[in-house]
Amino acid sequence: MSDLFGWILKTTAAPKIIHSIPGRLRIKVPHLKHVPIERSLIEKIVHEALTQAEGFQSLEISFVTSTLLIRYDQELTSEKEIVSFLQGLTERAIDRRKELINSVKDGSVDGFIQELAEKQNGDTGSDK
Repeated sequence: MSDLFGWILKTTAAPKIIHSIPGRLRIKVPHLKHVPIERSLIEKIVHEALTQAEGFQSLEISFVTSTLLIRYDQELTSEKEIVSFLQGLTERAIDRRKELINSVKDGSVDGFIQELAEKQNGDTGSDK
């Protein structure tokens, strides 16, 4: 593999469900507190990306515990779809991490997030 560092990040950064009840997920994102951009931007990136996912309702992030609390409409989506969506976004962000950091620096992060989310929706077959 040409990008060993990217492979290591993808392998160790996979989101994992740590608690689930219908319509509510707590997901561990192992390296969340170590992402090298401002926390407010991370919140914006994750929230904006998740708004592209059908059924998403709300998000709370804990940088102390590296977790996401996601509320969703269980009639429109499932926990498996949400985790799959997050996994795909994580992998794409890692693959394109230099572009992501540059987009934060030059203020074009909104377009970058939109592009990542749209590509992920296309890959998962979401109609939203």
